[in-house]
Amino acid sequence: MKGLNRGMLWYNIKLLPKINIIICILAICAIQIFFSLKMVDFNVMAKIGELFVSLLGIILIPGLVFIEEGSGIKETVYSKAVSPVIPSVIRLIYSVIILIIAIVAFVWIAIVQGSTFDELSVIAGVFISALILGALGYIIGSFTRNIALSYLTPFGYYGFEFLSKGKYTKDFYLFSLQRGYFAEEKWALFSIAIIFIAISLIYLGRKRAFQ
Repeated sequence: MKGLNRGMLWYNIKLLPKINIIICILAICAIQIFFSLKMVDFNVMAKIGELFVSLLGIILIPGLVFIEEGSGIKETVYSKAVSPVIPSVIRLIYSVIILIIAIVAFVWIAIVQGSTFDELSVIAGVFISALILGALGYIIGSFTRNIALSYLTPFGYYGFEFLSKGKYTKDFYLFSLQRGYFAEEKWALFSIAIIFIAISLIYLGRKRAFQ
């Protein structure tokens, strides 16, 4: 891809908010401190994963929209012979990788302490919940350019689902893993998250092309 090189990849790693990554690491450590993951079952992992680990999606993803707010960063990014949306894609990929690593670490900690459950279902379910929360904040931030809204909206969605317990969203309940199994409808939430991100990138790409 024209203009895409190691320098750009490394530059975008450095642009990732370090504080968010640190919070992510501390959160996984805190879970080990406040919750016992020794000899737990699927339901316990689902509850901790969806109610706490999934919040990492909000921490890691929505803020990516605002990285280029500094004029110096804009000049560096847009002076390259590359599509204006590519840097955003790179940072999203990095953040999703960090999110997956955090979730896998959470599951691995439980496994080494003797817990037995369907690991892949927990990883996939928690990841999808985290991704839809992050993607919601990302699309809100892309269109409104309001950092407060980009964080408050997914927290509002989280709170709505937590309080209603899926009464209104039925099979598309954000925390459906707590029902004891991985619901196939979870993939619909994954698709919605991808659509949110795709719409955001298309919008940002067109907007930046005219700046």
